[in-house]
Amino acid sequence: MGSENSTWQTMRKAFKNIANVRLTRNEDKFDVGKPDVTFGMYAGESKWTGFIELKYLERFPPRKGIVKIEHYTKEQKTWLLEQGEIGGRCFLFCQVGREYFLFDHKVAQQIGDVKEEYWREFTLCHRKGKIDPIAIMICISALY
Repeated sequence: MGSENSTWQTMRKAFKNIANVRLTRNEDKFDVGKPDVTFGMYAGESKWTGFIELKYLERFPPRKGIVKIEHYTKEQKTWLLEQGEIGGRCFLFCQVGREYFLFDHKVAQQIGDVKEEYWREFTLCHRKGKIDPIAIMICISALY
């Protein structure tokens, strides 16, 4: 059985040998809604920083219903949206079993209230089996 912490460990391990990426786990109990991870990365002269909220689900609902995410709060959605709208790079990264999804701050507003099909249609990056750090870096850098 997994958790957000196991998603963090998996992400950290995937990026461990990528020299131009830094991930930091945020443990701030006073900034309500602040995402779990701060990132910094660079490619040549281009540099990016931002935030990633992590979520874990054991599996999608068996009857293709609404995919609810326990502990994905209104404050977290608001934080991602407000920071994203002023130019911050803000993302929601979800692990569902052995599948990984990356959403931008706008699509992240719908996650938790939509069906699996929406996830698959509007994800920036989707992988099965393991996290692909290069694909994530490309999605994050190409978005802006």
